[in-house]
Amino acid sequence: MNNEIMDLLGWALKNGWLEKIGKSVGLEKTDAGKAISSALPELLKALQGNTKTKKGTESLEKALDKDHDGWILWNLSWLLKDPDATWASSILGHILGSKTDKTADKIAKASGATPEQSA
Repeated sequence: MNNEIMDLLGWALKNGWLEKIGKSVGLEKTDAGKAISSALPELLKALQGNTKTKKGTESLEKALDKDHDGWILWNLSWLLKDPDATWASSILGHILGSKTDKTADKIAKASGATPEQSA
C-alpha cells in the first residue's frame, strides 16, 4: 500500500496536482505539499488504529463498501472541483473519528495553513 501511495504522489507531483490542490484551498504549492506530507502519515496511523480490532476493521469495510470505493484516487480532478464535498468529510470523519479537528490543527501547524484549509 505504501508503494501505491508513493506512486500516486509521484504522479501528482509530475502532473501539477500540488498547484491545483493548493489553489483549491488557497495554499501555495509548497504549503500544499507540506499539508499532504503531514496528512498522509496521520491518515495511515488512523487507518492502522481502526483495523487493530475486528470491530474496527468491519466498520471500516462497511463504510468503504457503502460509500467509498476508492474511485476518487483516480479521479482527483473531480475532487478539486468540489473540495468541500460532504462525502470527503464523511470518510475522514469515519477514519479519524474524534481526532478530526486535532488532526486538522496538526496539519495546519506543519504546513502554515489554517485548520479550515487542512480539514
